[in-house]
Amino acid sequence: MMLQEGLRIVEANRVDERWAAAPKLLKGTARNDAFRAVRHAQRFTEYAFHSLAVAHKNVAGLADWIGSHETQAIATRVFLALEQYLFGKRGRPRFKGSRRPLHSRGLPASIT
Repeated sequence: MMLQEGLRIVEANRVDERWAAAPKLLKGTARNDAFRAVRHAQRFTEYAFHSLAVAHKNVAGLADWIGSHETQAIATRVFLALEQYLFGKRGRPRFKGSRRPLHSRGLPASIT
């Protein structure tokens, strides 16, 4: 659910007319500030994702099973993946469930 919410925020950034105007500026402080202003207006910050992760954890009833450190680590990973997607560095992030293992190289399939 957190990834879906993050993807909605990314799309809200992309449809904002200020986001479309920012790449037309010359590279430098003004351009960076324009991008930053849109991200902050849409609450696309790592700390906003931390609070979003805590809210999702509590609503799901996982407050007793997932600690604050793990919640923040998950939120940071989601934010970094979405940030790379927003800037066009990587593809669209997707959730990989337990039925689709990570397929780590060098490990037998029974371990991954």
